[in-house]
Amino acid sequence: MRILFVFPNIDCGGVKPVGLTSIMNSCRAAGHEVRLFDTSFFDTKYIIENNRYLGLNDAGEEILNYRHIDVSGYGLIQEKKDVKEELFSALREFQPEIVGISALSTEWKLARHISRAVKTFNSSIYTVLGGIHAYADPVGVITENSIDIVCIGEGEICFIDLLKKIEDGGEFEKTDGFWVKRDGHLYKNQVGQTVHNLNKLPYLDYDFYDDRLMFRVYNGSVYRSGDQVITRGCYRKCAYCLYHTMQQINSDNLKLRRYEIDRIIAELSYLKKSYKLNFFRFQDATFLSLGQSYLRELADSYAREVGLPFVIDVSPETVSKEKVRALVDMGCVAVGVGVETGNEKIRFEICNKPIKDKTIFEAFDLLNSYGLRTVSFLLMGFPMETLSSYWDTVRLARKAKVNAPTLCFVYPFKGTKLRETAVKMGLFNENAEEMEQIGYARGWPVIKNPNIFVDEYRGLFRTFLLYVKFPERYWGEIKKAEKFDEKGNKVYQKFSRIYKEEDLYNSFFPEKKMIVI
Repeated sequence: MRILFVFPNIDCGGVKPVGLTSIMNSCRAAGHEVRLFDTSFFDTKYIIENNRYLGLNDAGEEILNYRHIDVSGYGLIQEKKDVKEELFSALREFQPEIVGISALSTEWKLARHISRAVKTFNSSIYTVLGGIHAYADPVGVITENSIDIVCIGEGEICFIDLLKKIEDGGEFEKTDGFWVKRDGHLYKNQVGQTVHNLNKLPYLDYDFYDDRLMFRVYNGSVYRSGDQVITRGCYRKCAYCLYHTMQQINSDNLKLRRYEIDRIIAELSYLKKSYKLNFFRFQDATFLSLGQSYLRELADSYAREVGLPFVIDVSPETVSKEKVRALVDMGCVAVGVGVETGNEKIRFEICNKPIKDKTIFEAFDLLNSYGLRTVSFLLMGFPMETLSSYWDTVRLARKAKVNAPTLCFVYPFKGTKLRETAVKMGLFNENAEEMEQIGYARGWPVIKNPNIFVDEYRGLFRTFLLYVKFPERYWGEIKKAEKFDEKGNKVYQKFSRIYKEEDLYNSFFPEKKMIVI
């Protein structure tokens, strides 16, 4: 069969989703003809209608997380094109029987725009939507007239089964892993089979994507970067994350599944050679959940046979001296640590992430002592948050000596426990997305907070790294930059200029050095 997959990407930041890539390769390995319609380099703001949204690189520059890099020579720009006309051209040329869309919740509006266009072009084409948003809101997706089928779960096995039944003219509406609308009826089948043996999956190929998506901006440089995972699954039940919902739908997502070392090393070597890569981004939910002996063997094989720098994400309690030593030997250059907030009470009760400050400090001490670039993933904008908890986060990042603290406002996505909490407390409108009131943006709060006004929040957001990186004796002056008036903007510009001149992206302003105020 001919399947046109859709990557409704609203960011050209160099990320290739592992799940979608794996499903496309699985379909091709099963003998199907596969193409990809990729919106990464289309300007889609007129569709998503979220003027506050900034892409990965622009958002990072705005808060001083990223150095400015001129990427025009790499073509990393989003062109103003008519997405519908571009899609029609692809449909006319390829004539697919099925269009499969994989979408995050931030991409749902664009995905819906595309599915409606598909049905306008040819209503007989089956439209299938999967990905994280299918977990988050299967009811909302299946009630969309332009969507015929929703894939809930991992798709490599069940999607091949669905294709075979459609091809054979069978009762595809009774395929596990899918909700299917057919002949006026809705069939809600059980969740599809989880891929237990990752080694049986075909190697990833990136040739479906625009080659420009190979380029990733990282820490002041541009790399040709690959995306892959060593594991699938996550044991955590964080309230702001969809993994908790995924675990409820299918408990197998609690289990950590991993590739055999020889198998994944062979694939990574293949990707490095085939796409001339010089960098890897591992997208594992928490990379150091790997056992110590496995990680040691993986590190030795990777260093010997792949040898590319890479970055990972971890949870603080998984960091140990032996594992950090293995990461260094393996060639890791940076570790992102999920901290969320410097306030232990919010971390425990709102985030459902019971990790003590002591554990976080120990993790960063270890990572810093081995010379790894440390990144902390931090959130603000939680229900009933106070100014005090903001300063807890500032002080935690300072005390932990985090090289590159990253901050954004939390968003209560559909399907998360955080959303249930915010709605129950009357701090978020359950129908906000349908009413098109808001959309996710890194620098804007969406959960109402009686303790902090929106403009206060935005001022605290833009000055966060200044408070973290500059000595406390300058905090009184920095506070002026919280105001979005002429004086505040001038102060912000001054400290921003010093930040860049002193190259504080991975360091702190020296305590003994003075600034002329």
